[in-house]
Amino acid sequence: MKRVAIFAVCLLGALSVSTAATATDELPEIGRCIKVAGAASHRYANAACTTVSKGEDAGRYEWESGPGPKRGFTATAEASELETVGKVSIDCHAGSAQGEFTGPRSDEATITFTGCEYGAPSGTPCQTPGSSPGEIVTSALEGGIGFVSGGGTSKPVVGLRLAPASGTQFAAVECSGITVTLTGAVIGELTSGSTDRMLLSSSLKFKASLGRQAPTQLENGAVSVLSTNSGTESEQAGLTATETTTSEEPLEVRAVP
Repeated sequence: MKRVAIFAVCLLGALSVSTAATATDELPEIGRCIKVAGAASHRYANAACTTVSKGEDAGRYEWESGPGPKRGFTATAEASELETVGKVSIDCHAGSAQGEFTGPRSDEATITFTGCEYGAPSGTPCQTPGSSPGEIVTSALEGGIGFVSGGGTSKPVVGLRLAPASGTQFAAVECSGITVTLTGAVIGELTSGSTDRMLLSSSLKFKASLGRQAPTQLENGAVSVLSTNSGTESEQAGLTATETTTSEEPLEVRAVP
């Protein structure tokens, strides 16, 4: 079986940050907008920390970068597909992940997919070597946020780039005795309503057509694509998936300066 594609859904909806956002080049970032007790003497006037108070010292809210003491998150996805440009695909019925914020604009998670088949709708079960039939487990993945477009404007688009935390292998999958590796990185977009307000859950969408991902890079970033590799064969692949990430406490992706 040639050019076997592997499903790789991604999750993680929020990344931690370390410095306050007071300039465009510090955005996007994840943090918390905190209502401060006592006199109204703080920088922000609203509960999203997007409106600066009069004199920048007459508000009741303050921005705190990063996820705070509760650093964990979980994520789920429904049916997803990874397809190569040669029209070979693997479909998975569901996905889940657990992860942790690790630093400024970064996190790590391992993803497990279930009900994965090559040649769906009634195809051959595919799995990571050593896993149960239909179960694919990724390598440790590292996420990082950035602008897809519109950085510094009133309507930016924020993306999440997922890549192996070390090495190049995103995941490995075995179908009918043939093992294929998925390498590279993939970028998804935070959906409308997932930025510039405090949220417990957010949504991330990965889009591909005929094996080609869109978008393929963040502003000022390198091109990021996925590839399937089987022996001497290598083929570009694209991921179509929507996932919901839930953090242990409400967080905000600040994108508008």
